[in-house]
Amino acid sequence: MQLVVILRGVLLLSICSLVSSVKKMPKPSRSLHPFLYFNEGDIPRMRRQANTTHRTMAARIVKVVNHIKQFPKGNLPPADWNEFSSKWNEIYGNNLCALAIYCVLYEDDKEARNMVFRSMDILSALPNWRVKASLRDDVPVAHSLTGMATAYDFLYQYMTKEQRIRYMEKIVNVTAELYVKSLDRSVWWGKCYIQNHVATNYMAILTGSLVASKQVRYSKLATKWKLRANQMLARNMDILNYVVDGSMNEGVSYGSYTTRSLTQYLCFAVRHLKMTFPKHIWLQEHFWFMYYTILPGFRETIGIGDSGLGWYYGPQSQLYFLDRFILKNGYANWLASKIQESGFVSSMSGLTSTVHTEFIFYDPRILPKAPPYFTKEHMHVFNDWGVAVYRSGMSTYPRPGVESTSEEAVYLSFKCGVLHGRAVNQMVLARPPVPWIKSWRNFNPGHEHLDQGSFVFAPYGIPFITETYYGPKYTWLNNALLFGPSFASPCSKPLEGQIGECLKWFDYRSIVPWRARGKIVTSSSEKGLVLMCGEMASWYRGSLGLASVYRCLVLLSPGVLLVVDHVERKKESTTNHMSAFFHNVKHEFHLEECWDSHQYSCAGMNIGNKTFRTIWVNSHGTRSAALVGHYDYSQFKNGKTNFVNITTPLHDKYTRMAYLFAGPRNDIKLLRISSAQDHGVHISTVINDVRYTVALVTKHALTTVRFDWLGFGGFAKVNIEKTGQSGSGMKAKTIRFVVGAANETNKAFIRRKGHQHEAPEHGHSILLLLVPTLSFLSLLFCYLKVVRKLTSRFYFKIVIVFLLVAYVLIAIVEFLHGCTGLSSCLWNLTPSKIVLNNGYRNGYLTVDKQSPPFVVYTSLPWAGGEILGELFKSNDDFFHLEMNNQDFGQSFGVKNETKTRRVHSSTENLDPCSMFQIRQEDHESINVSNWFRRYHRDPKSLNPNFPQRAQTSLPAVHMKDPGWGLRFHWLRRVLGYRMKAIIVVRDPRSWVNTWLNELRINPILLTNTKNFVMKLAKARCANQDGNGYASELGAIQELFLSEHEEQRDMLGIKLLAHLWAAHTNAVLRMAKTVPKIYIRVIRLEDLVLRPKKTTQRVFQFLSLPPSPSMENQFQQITRTGQFKFSTTHENVGPGMLNSWKKSLKSNEIREIESICSLVMSQLRYKQK
Repeated sequence: MQLVVILRGVLLLSICSLVSSVKKMPKPSRSLHPFLYFNEGDIPRMRRQANTTHRTMAARIVKVVNHIKQFPKGNLPPADWNEFSSKWNEIYGNNLCALAIYCVLYEDDKEARNMVFRSMDILSALPNWRVKASLRDDVPVAHSLTGMATAYDFLYQYMTKEQRIRYMEKIVNVTAELYVKSLDRSVWWGKCYIQNHVATNYMAILTGSLVASKQVRYSKLATKWKLRANQMLARNMDILNYVVDGSMNEGVSYGSYTTRSLTQYLCFAVRHLKMTFPKHIWLQEHFWFMYYTILPGFRETIGIGDSGLGWYYGPQSQLYFLDRFILKNGYANWLASKIQESGFVSSMSGLTSTVHTEFIFYDPRILPKAPPYFTKEHMHVFNDWGVAVYRSGMSTYPRPGVESTSEEAVYLSFKCGVLHGRAVNQMVLARPPVPWIKSWRNFNPGHEHLDQGSFVFAPYGIPFITETYYGPKYTWLNNALLFGPSFASPCSKPLEGQIGECLKWFDYRSIVPWRARGKIVTSSSEKGLVLMCGEMASWYRGSLGLASVYRCLVLLSPGVLLVVDHVERKKESTTNHMSAFFHNVKHEFHLEECWDSHQYSCAGMNIGNKTFRTIWVNSHGTRSAALVGHYDYSQFKNGKTNFVNITTPLHDKYTRMAYLFAGPRNDIKLLRISSAQDHGVHISTVINDVRYTVALVTKHALTTVRFDWLGFGGFAKVNIEKTGQSGSGMKAKTIRFVVGAANETNKAFIRRKGHQHEAPEHGHSILLLLVPTLSFLSLLFCYLKVVRKLTSRFYFKIVIVFLLVAYVLIAIVEFLHGCTGLSSCLWNLTPSKIVLNNGYRNGYLTVDKQSPPFVVYTSLPWAGGEILGELFKSNDDFFHLEMNNQDFGQSFGVKNETKTRRVHSSTENLDPCSMFQIRQEDHESINVSNWFRRYHRDPKSLNPNFPQRAQTSLPAVHMKDPGWGLRFHWLRRVLGYRMKAIIVVRDPRSWVNTWLNELRINPILLTNTKNFVMKLAKARCANQDGNGYASELGAIQELFLSEHEEQRDMLGIKLLAHLWAAHTNAVLRMAKTVPKIYIRVIRLEDLVLRPKKTTQRVFQFLSLPPSPSMENQFQQITRTGQFKFSTTHENVGPGMLNSWKKSLKSNEIREIESICSLVMSQLRYKQK
């Protein structure tokens, strides 16, 4: 018995000991909740962070919760549904997120936790979470569901069993309700993408499904809901990957609404769905959208589309996410801190829905770092969105509360694009890249405005011309143009605005607005001056008869902006008035007298104790009617705007208007349209005793006209000179707006480098004749002198005569060899009509007028020439052609490849004889020179089917024979100053790998290439001599002859590597014989990995401004995998460049590198 008692005692002690040890163990990591953003084991760390690294975020959470406690009536949901649904009620769900994270960090605050449970009790008891005035709107429901599910997950351990069951039932029921709605074809958001409702609703479904999945009884349903939400949200990210500029078409405010949900989704995708987005293009670029849309002071944003003064949600949460998961460079953390320092505060509802993710996403290990150019002026173009931004003085702008302004601060933006941005617009109009996009019905750009041509101007950092933010969709509520008379518009009669106006939301529900095209024609900055221009004629109905509506912004100084409107009417047009509106949402305009009231009209604005002025003139010399006023639309979020309206009659074919917007301390004495011609306009103004003369080309689409009218390929130039006594002795300077242009004082000077090849081409041709002639005459003179003294020496006379004749013959042969064909020599002796007044002075080349470039480019097959061609195919400045060698001998056999993307060509074979041919046969050279000469005179003489723009655009010819890389030194003699040659090269390992893959799967290519290689092996290149082919060809043939026939690897790695090394070495060697100003070698890797920077380098070489729309399309091609080389199965993209690392064996890589190492080092290719 005692033994039993002892055993019982031992057993009791063991049980007590076990229970005690269990109590001391940490709670299991597999607990049901929390798990959405963190688990139970993370909570101690989070509480420590709230007092250390995250104390700023924790302080914001505490401040929000204290506000909720102080004003419970407006922040906690009412129990009565009529009261609950009487207004927009998203705040109740949003507040739950803030209260829940607060309760996690400060668990001792039982009052706050009881507030959460009281709110959840009320929400569980309500019949639904909708708004009475818009019962079909699911967004309020989504906000409440997200808050309810988040609070359930965060505070699960504090709930009673009854609370858990009741709350879970409500979460499940509402999630099921939204899931069913998402499948309803009559509910628009279920099938749409890239819109704030879409992201918000599907994120709510995903959050609810994840929470419900923890309960076994709901796991099957939850899986179905989760798959649906994840599918649609992932599709949104797939579409955004084509938006390569990182923008949001809805603008900054509603864009923050969408990204609030998308960043939360991406966190869930990584944490719960095993998905990653490390190379997502839009995510990588979205920071710049947030960065460049901020005005000086970091408190206000650009205001395009429906918006407020700043962000609706965040933006700290989104910025912390970007730095932690995507950028990891400190830029986003720095911007978040700047916004925090500025004193910007979003609405309480927007704040409470993101403070929890601010705390969760922030990574203190990533130290804040300012982006480059923050302290300097900088231009940025959102090519997809159609918005250009220029700003300076961000680092010198005063802190909040300081009244003085920065003399350097300025913000200027310009909008001109297409509906929903270029990527989505192209998906609607053309074949989409994914099968689940059917039409415009998959998108809802209702928050966009009628704002093509609208701009924002903040001189010295003070908003002078602003957008009108959230309001009805009227064109005149933007800084845009209207035309009349027209009675077709129900909201602006007798004027008419842009397509899609007059409703509460943008009227996108037909294909017509999707086809409207607006584009930023150019945007550039030079020495503190800025040019932005856009064409938007197709945004107005065709019945108005407008051939061109072209607006240019020229920033002359941080405080002065010149705006020029050019309107061209068609012959049948009945439109006879244009009306411009300019807005400021805070301050009123007033009309005032100008210094010359007979000629000018003026309006003023007082901001504090500072005066801002607007002055305008037209090209007809008449006074435009002016009206100032304000408009109240308080049914929308912001309320009202103030405006000045300027209406001008349209006379003749062209009408030009010039508006000057000036900040304080700018004394304006003159504004005049000094000359208005068909092709352009000159505008003069005198500001603070400085005269600015602006020359703008208005026939902007005609590239050759720009060269003739301006003397270079840009769109405008500004001449600056001092007036009065202060300007005596100062030289005028001219600023040209073009990448790589020579901005000059009176004359442009380019330093002469190199050797005699850089002399003027026509002068070089004359010297070829002049030097032998002068030498002959000199020798003849000497001969006559000698003969007079040595009359008796007959044999000596014979020798002298023989030497003279031999010298003359050699000189003639050398001259003809330099031209390779008599016709090309004669052409070189005839100066081009376009190359004017070029010569040398004091070791410098003086440039009065640039020559339009004639672009020729080539590469090895599949080495990158086709990708480079996309820069010209998608650019209206160029007319693109693809030429095989045989095409030059055909009168009308030239194929226009401008619209035909990829055409199979025999040049995708490796013909070593052609690849290494330096000099063509005489008849081939004559055909080529004749072809280029005829194209120079009249392109249609080559092919009558060429479009008209072949005569007004610049030629870009793809020389498909890679041997042309060895002949550009000869072609330069044919094209003269106009030649701009580009050779594209590719990493030999990547190039060899592509050829090996294609030869394996393409029997026709294999057969053709074998035949060419067999010809090389038997040394049967036609007319091969020492002068006709590159010396590297002989080395290749010796390689074949040195091996037994049965041992030759006819199409293996060794042959391909030797071909690449020999050809590329020959190309680089021959390129050195051409002056650098005429030729460039570009790596395919740079085109693909750094498309924007490389594009700018190419166009700097061409002395042309790159087209923003072309830049956008080229980035899409190179970064999204939409492009393939002709006849290959390889998608162009970053993955293509490194595929050889997986496909080739280590010994194969070493063999290629050993053969190509010397040439690789010249091209900066690193070896493994």
